[in-house]
Amino acid sequence: MNSIAGNGKDGRKSGQRSSFALAGQSFASQQSIPPTTEQPELSELEQVWARRAADLAREQHEQTEDKHIELALVRLGQEIYGIGVENLFDIRPEREITPVPRTPAWIIGVVNVRGQVISVVDLQAFLGLSATVVNSRNGTGEGHLVVAEIPSMEVVLRVDEVLAIQSVPASAIQDAGGTVRGIHAEYVKGVVSHGSGDASPVWVVLDLVKILNDPQLIVQEEIL
Repeated sequence: MNSIAGNGKDGRKSGQRSSFALAGQSFASQQSIPPTTEQPELSELEQVWARRAADLAREQHEQTEDKHIELALVRLGQEIYGIGVENLFDIRPEREITPVPRTPAWIIGVVNVRGQVISVVDLQAFLGLSATVVNSRNGTGEGHLVVAEIPSMEVVLRVDEVLAIQSVPASAIQDAGGTVRGIHAEYVKGVVSHGSGDASPVWVVLDLVKILNDPQLIVQEEIL
């Protein structure tokens, strides 16, 4: 009897525990927040804040990454051009240049730079622009000589004038969209508008590395 009574008591306890468990689950399910129309609104709000945070992070990243480029502003004829200074090593007034026979018109001659004989290229003529001063071949013009170097060669560029070294944001250099001022597109890195307004002057930024890697220059340098 005790055994049977004991089993019955245990059975009642077990049944009570099961009832409490079911009741608890039912209560928990009743207390859960049912789907409402406010949930999509909260999700949309979260998305808006996420987009704003992403936009802010991108703007901060762009501001941090917007490097400045140092350009040597040179005059060729009546136009101003920019050349990155990372490949320029010396700027000096034009001096006597030793002519070299049987060379293209854009090879003015050679000069001695730090004990080395280096070819002098009339940059304006090489780019196919109007001729520089008539007496530049004799080294009596009033231009400047710019020593440029890349791993494969060193050359002196003759320009009419070196005006200044200007720092510009990299983002300010815009795509030229093809040939500019008659210069081959591969020689042009981009253009920079200096100032504001439609009439603001535009500097053409030359790609000096591509110019110096031109096969014509490489062949002439090997010959000289």
